[in-house]
Amino acid sequence: MLGGIIISMAMSTGFLVFAWMLILLFEYVWSGMAKFIRVILFLGRLLHIASHYLMAKLLDIRAFEVLRVGFDNEVISAGIVFSSDIYRRRQHTVYAIVLAPMPIALLFTVILRRILGILISCGKVAPAIIVSWLIISVFVCGMPSLSDLQFIFMYHIIRHPEVIIALLWGVVVFILGYLAYGVDVAVFGVLVYFVMVISASLVPQREAEYVIAE
Repeated sequence: MLGGIIISMAMSTGFLVFAWMLILLFEYVWSGMAKFIRVILFLGRLLHIASHYLMAKLLDIRAFEVLRVGFDNEVISAGIVFSSDIYRRRQHTVYAIVLAPMPIALLFTVILRRILGILISCGKVAPAIIVSWLIISVFVCGMPSLSDLQFIFMYHIIRHPEVIIALLWGVVVFILGYLAYGVDVAVFGVLVYFVMVISASLVPQREAEYVIAE
Protein backbone atom coordinates (compact mmCIF):
# COMPACT_ATOMS: atom_id res chain seq x y z
CA MET A 1 0.00 0.00 0.00
CA LEU A 2 2.78 2.42 0.94
CA GLY A 3 4.61 1.54 -2.25
CA GLY A 4 1.52 2.34 -4.29
CA ILE A 5 1.25 5.75 -2.61
CA ILE A 6 4.89 6.54 -3.39
CA ILE A 7 4.44 5.49 -7.02
CA SER A 8 1.27 7.60 -7.31
CA MET A 9 3.08 10.63 -5.88
CA ALA A 10 5.94 10.20 -8.34
CA MET A 11 3.52 10.04 -11.27
CA SER A 12 1.56 13.11 -10.15
CA THR A 13 3.05 16.35 -11.48
CA GLY A 14 0.69 18.34 -9.28
CA PHE A 15 1.98 16.64 -6.16
CA LEU A 16 5.61 17.18 -7.18
CA VAL A 17 5.02 20.91 -7.69
CA PHE A 18 3.15 21.12 -4.39
CA ALA A 19 5.98 19.29 -2.58
CA TRP A 20 8.54 21.73 -4.06
CA MET A 21 6.50 24.73 -2.91
CA LEU A 22 6.09 23.14 0.52
CA ILE A 23 9.87 22.77 0.87
CA LEU A 24 10.27 26.43 -0.08
CA LEU A 25 7.87 27.29 2.73
CA PHE A 26 9.75 25.06 5.16
CA GLU A 27 13.07 26.65 4.20
CA TYR A 28 11.60 30.00 5.22
CA VAL A 29 9.65 29.09 8.38
CA TRP A 30 11.01 25.70 9.49
CA SER A 31 14.61 25.17 8.38
CA GLY A 32 14.99 22.01 10.47
CA MET A 33 12.22 20.23 8.59
CA ALA A 34 13.61 21.43 5.25
CA LYS A 35 17.03 19.98 6.15
CA PHE A 36 15.42 16.70 7.22
CA ILE A 37 13.59 16.40 3.89
CA ARG A 38 16.79 17.16 1.96
CA VAL A 39 18.54 14.36 3.88
CA ILE A 40 15.82 11.92 2.80
CA LEU A 41 16.04 13.21 -0.78
CA PHE A 42 19.84 13.50 -0.70
CA LEU A 43 20.40 12.26 -4.26
CA GLY A 44 18.35 15.09 -5.74
CA ARG A 45 20.22 17.58 -3.58
CA LEU A 46 23.58 16.29 -4.85
CA LEU A 47 22.32 16.59 -8.44
CA HIS A 48 21.17 20.15 -7.68
CA ILE A 49 24.58 21.24 -6.45
CA ALA A 50 26.43 19.40 -9.23
CA SER A 51 24.25 21.17 -11.83
CA HIS A 52 25.28 24.56 -10.44
CA TYR A 53 28.96 23.66 -10.60
CA LEU A 54 28.70 22.14 -14.07
CA MET A 55 27.01 25.20 -15.58
CA ALA A 56 29.46 27.54 -13.82
CA LYS A 57 32.35 25.55 -15.26
CA LEU A 58 30.86 25.59 -18.77
CA LEU A 59 30.38 29.38 -18.60
CA ASP A 60 33.81 29.94 -17.04
CA ILE A 61 32.59 31.51 -13.81
CA ARG A 62 34.54 30.68 -10.69
CA ALA A 63 32.55 28.90 -8.01
CA PHE A 64 33.62 27.59 -4.66
CA GLU A 65 32.21 26.14 -1.48
CA VAL A 66 32.54 27.98 1.80
CA LEU A 67 33.18 26.50 5.24
CA ARG A 68 31.24 28.62 7.69
CA VAL A 69 32.49 28.33 11.27
CA GLY A 70 30.50 29.76 14.14
CA PHE A 71 30.62 29.60 17.91
CA ASP A 72 27.80 27.10 18.10
CA ASN A 73 28.39 24.94 15.05
CA GLU A 74 30.53 24.26 12.03
CA VAL A 75 28.70 23.81 8.76
CA ILE A 76 29.66 23.47 5.12
CA SER A 77 27.25 25.52 3.06
CA ALA A 78 24.80 23.31 1.21
CA GLY A 79 24.65 25.48 -1.86
CA ILE A 80 27.07 27.23 -4.14
CA VAL A 81 28.88 30.53 -3.71
CA PHE A 82 30.08 32.56 -6.69
CA SER A 83 33.07 34.84 -6.82
CA SER A 84 32.56 38.57 -7.19
CA ASP A 85 33.25 38.48 -10.94
CA ILE A 86 29.72 37.16 -11.47
CA TYR A 87 28.44 40.75 -11.26
CA ARG A 88 30.54 41.64 -14.30
CA ARG A 89 28.97 38.94 -16.47
CA ARG A 90 25.92 39.12 -18.70
CA GLN A 91 22.63 38.56 -16.95
CA HIS A 92 21.63 35.48 -18.92
CA THR A 93 24.80 33.66 -17.84
CA VAL A 94 24.02 34.33 -14.18
CA TYR A 95 20.43 33.16 -14.56
CA ALA A 96 21.62 30.09 -16.46
CA ILE A 97 23.88 29.07 -13.56
CA VAL A 98 21.35 29.73 -10.82
CA LEU A 99 18.53 27.94 -12.66
CA ALA A 100 20.69 25.16 -14.12
CA PRO A 101 19.30 22.41 -11.82
CA MET A 102 15.73 22.95 -13.06
CA PRO A 103 16.05 21.80 -16.72
CA ILE A 104 18.32 18.95 -15.67
CA ALA A 105 15.77 17.85 -13.07
CA LEU A 106 12.95 18.03 -15.60
CA LEU A 107 14.95 15.94 -18.09
CA PHE A 108 15.77 13.31 -15.46
CA THR A 109 12.12 13.27 -14.34
CA VAL A 110 10.87 12.55 -17.86
CA ILE A 111 13.41 9.74 -18.34
CA LEU A 112 12.76 8.19 -14.93
CA ARG A 113 9.00 8.27 -15.49
CA ARG A 114 9.45 6.33 -18.72
CA ILE A 115 11.49 3.77 -16.79
CA LEU A 116 8.86 3.69 -14.04
CA GLY A 117 6.13 3.01 -16.58
CA ILE A 118 8.08 0.05 -17.95
CA LEU A 119 8.68 -1.36 -14.45
CA ILE A 120 5.00 -1.04 -13.55
CA SER A 121 3.93 -2.80 -16.76
CA CYS A 122 6.35 -5.63 -15.96
CA GLY A 123 5.09 -5.90 -12.37
CA LYS A 124 8.44 -5.01 -10.78
CA VAL A 125 7.19 -3.40 -7.58
CA ALA A 126 10.41 -2.97 -5.59
CA PRO A 127 12.42 -1.36 -8.43
CA ALA A 128 9.38 0.82 -9.22
CA ILE A 129 9.36 2.16 -5.64
CA ILE A 130 13.08 2.98 -5.85
CA VAL A 131 12.61 4.80 -9.16
CA SER A 132 9.63 6.64 -7.70
CA TRP A 133 11.81 7.85 -4.82
CA LEU A 134 14.39 8.98 -7.38
CA ILE A 135 11.72 10.93 -9.30
CA ILE A 136 10.50 12.70 -6.15
CA SER A 137 14.06 13.42 -5.04
CA VAL A 138 15.28 14.73 -8.40
CA PHE A 139 12.23 16.89 -9.11
CA VAL A 140 11.65 18.38 -5.66
CA CYS A 141 15.32 19.12 -4.96
CA GLY A 142 16.11 20.00 -8.56
CA MET A 143 13.75 22.95 -8.72
CA PRO A 144 15.08 26.36 -7.57
CA SER A 145 15.65 26.49 -3.83
CA LEU A 146 14.83 29.44 -1.62
CA SER A 147 18.49 30.49 -1.76
CA ASP A 148 18.41 30.40 -5.57
CA LEU A 149 15.30 32.57 -5.71
CA GLN A 150 16.72 35.02 -3.16
CA PHE A 151 19.96 35.25 -5.12
CA ILE A 152 18.10 35.97 -8.37
CA PHE A 153 15.98 38.62 -6.67
CA MET A 154 18.92 40.39 -5.02
CA TYR A 155 21.08 40.14 -8.14
CA HIS A 156 18.32 41.64 -10.27
CA ILE A 157 17.74 44.46 -7.78
CA ILE A 158 21.46 45.25 -7.66
CA ARG A 159 21.57 45.44 -11.44
CA HIS A 160 18.21 47.20 -11.79
CA PRO A 161 17.28 49.16 -8.64
CA GLU A 162 14.73 51.10 -10.64
CA VAL A 163 12.59 47.95 -10.79
CA ILE A 164 11.66 48.30 -7.10
CA ILE A 165 10.52 51.89 -7.65
CA ALA A 166 8.49 50.86 -10.69
CA LEU A 167 6.91 47.93 -8.83
CA LEU A 168 5.85 50.21 -5.98
CA TRP A 169 3.71 52.08 -8.50
CA GLY A 170 1.70 48.88 -8.74
CA VAL A 171 -0.27 50.16 -5.73
CA VAL A 172 -1.35 53.18 -7.75
CA VAL A 173 -2.21 50.97 -10.72
CA PHE A 174 -4.37 48.78 -8.49
CA ILE A 175 -6.20 51.72 -6.91
CA LEU A 176 -6.93 53.31 -10.30
CA GLY A 177 -8.08 49.99 -11.74
CA TYR A 178 -10.28 49.31 -8.70
CA LEU A 179 -11.95 52.72 -8.86
CA ALA A 180 -12.54 52.49 -12.59
CA TYR A 181 -13.32 48.81 -13.25
CA GLY A 182 -13.47 46.80 -10.01
CA VAL A 183 -11.32 44.29 -8.15
CA ASP A 184 -10.98 41.63 -10.85
CA VAL A 185 -9.74 44.03 -13.51
CA ALA A 186 -7.51 45.79 -10.97
CA VAL A 187 -5.76 42.53 -9.98
CA PHE A 188 -5.31 41.52 -13.61
CA GLY A 189 -3.97 44.97 -14.47
CA VAL A 190 -1.43 44.84 -11.65
CA LEU A 191 -0.19 41.42 -12.77
CA VAL A 192 0.20 42.65 -16.35
CA TYR A 193 2.00 45.75 -15.06
CA PHE A 194 4.42 43.64 -13.00
CA VAL A 195 5.15 41.35 -15.95
CA MET A 196 5.80 44.35 -18.22
CA VAL A 197 8.16 45.99 -15.69
CA ILE A 198 10.18 42.83 -15.09
CA SER A 199 10.27 41.98 -18.80
CA ALA A 200 11.52 45.47 -19.63
CA SER A 201 14.34 45.11 -17.11
CA LEU A 202 15.40 41.83 -18.72
CA VAL A 203 15.90 43.39 -22.16
CA PRO A 204 19.68 43.75 -22.65
CA GLN A 205 20.82 47.34 -22.91
CA ARG A 206 23.08 48.45 -25.70
CA GLU A 207 26.50 49.48 -24.58
CA ALA A 208 27.49 52.98 -25.60
CA GLU A 209 30.27 53.22 -28.15
CA TYR A 210 32.52 56.26 -28.23
CA VAL A 211 34.40 57.30 -31.32
CA ILE A 212 37.41 59.50 -30.76
CA ALA A 213 38.30 61.53 -33.82
CA GLU A 214 41.83 62.82 -34.13
